[in-house]
Amino acid sequence: MDFSFEFPFWGQAFLAFIASLFFSLITIPVVINVSLAKGLFDEPNGRSSHQRVTPTLGGVAVFISLILTYLLVGGVHFVPAIRYLFASLLIIFFIGIKDDILVIAPIKKLLAQLFASLIVIIMADIRIGSLHGVVGIYEIPYIASVVLSLFVYVVMINAINLVDGIDGLAGGLGIVMAGFLGVWFYVNGAYSYALLSVILIASLIGFLRFNFSREQKIFMGDTGSLLLGFVLAVLNIQFLRMHELPEVMVFSFKSAPAMAVLLFAIPLFDTLRVFTNRISERRSPFFPDRNHIHHIFIDKGLQHWKATALICICNVLYVLLFTYIVEALSPSLSCLFIFGLFLIYAYVLNLMKMPPTSKMFVKKSVVRFQQRTNMRKRA
Repeated sequence: MDFSFEFPFWGQAFLAFIASLFFSLITIPVVINVSLAKGLFDEPNGRSSHQRVTPTLGGVAVFISLILTYLLVGGVHFVPAIRYLFASLLIIFFIGIKDDILVIAPIKKLLAQLFASLIVIIMADIRIGSLHGVVGIYEIPYIASVVLSLFVYVVMINAINLVDGIDGLAGGLGIVMAGFLGVWFYVNGAYSYALLSVILIASLIGFLRFNFSREQKIFMGDTGSLLLGFVLAVLNIQFLRMHELPEVMVFSFKSAPAMAVLLFAIPLFDTLRVFTNRISERRSPFFPDRNHIHHIFIDKGLQHWKATALICICNVLYVLLFTYIVEALSPSLSCLFIFGLFLIYAYVLNLMKMPPTSKMFVKKSVVRFQQRTNMRKRA
C-alpha cells in the first residue's frame, strides 16, 4: 500500500515519526544484548566520561530505523537524490561499525568519507555551487565546487564525530539541527528532505531514551556519529544548494552560508577551537585530550544531561539571536561576524579551561607575601 497517496504531508510525516521511533526503540535492546554477549563494548579510559563498560553500537539502530522507515513511508517523496544518499550511508555505516568493533586507521575512515561524499556530490548533485556573494563570488567552477564540497562534508562529518563525547550531546544537537532544517525544507516544499529530517529526529529520540538509561545504556559509537554527521551535512549543503535559486523559494536567507554555519555552530566552533589549541601547543590536531566543550562542562561538575541541555540551548540561541544580525549584513560581513563569534566562543571556553590560579598569579602572590613579611620584620 502506498501511504503517500492517502495522507497529506503532515499525516505522512506523523506516520514516519511513529514508525522511525518504533524501529529505534525495538532495535536498540537487541543491539545491547548482542553487544554484551559478544563483548562489543567500550571500556572506560583516561578520557572517558563514563565509569563502566557500555555497548557502542547505538548507531546500528539509528541506521536501521532511518533506512527502513524512509523505504516504507517515503512514497512519492522518494526523489532520486535519496537513493544516492542511502548508497553513501551504507559505506559510512560499514566503515563506522568496523571501527567500533575492530578499530581502523584514520586514513581508511577518511577515504571512506571522501568516497561516500563524492557519490552524493556527483550523482545526487548535492554540492556547494555558489559562495552566495561572499567576497563578491557567486557561482564557482564545477571542479572547485566538488573540491570545496568534499572539504565541507569531511569537516561536518568529523565535527559531529568529535563532539560525541557525553550522553545525549551528538543526538541532541542532531535533533536541533534537523528540526530547524526540516521546518525550512517543509516551508519551501522540499518534502523529501523534510521527511528525512523527521525520520532522523525520531530515530535519535529513540536512541536517547537508552543513551540516558542506567540499566540499558548504549553509546552511539562511530557508526552513529559518522552516520549522523553525514546526514546532517547532506541536509545543510542541500539547504545551501537550494539558495542558489532563491526566486523559486517561499522563504530564503540572504546570507545562507552564515546561516549554515550558525546551525552547525557548536560542533564547528569547538572543532576549530580544539584543533587551533593543539597546533599552537605544537601537538597534532588529532591528538586526543579533554579540551572539548563537553569535557570542560563535565570537569566543572555538571552532570551529563545538564551539560548536553546547556550546549544544545546555546546552539539554538546562536540561531535565534544572530539570524537577524547576519541577515542585516552583506554576505561577506556576515561571515566576518560569524568569525568574531567564534573568537568570543574560543576565548570564553579557554578561560573556563584555565585553572583558578595561573602561574603568573602564584608568582605575584608569593612576591607580595614576601614583601609584607619583610616589612613586618623591619617594623
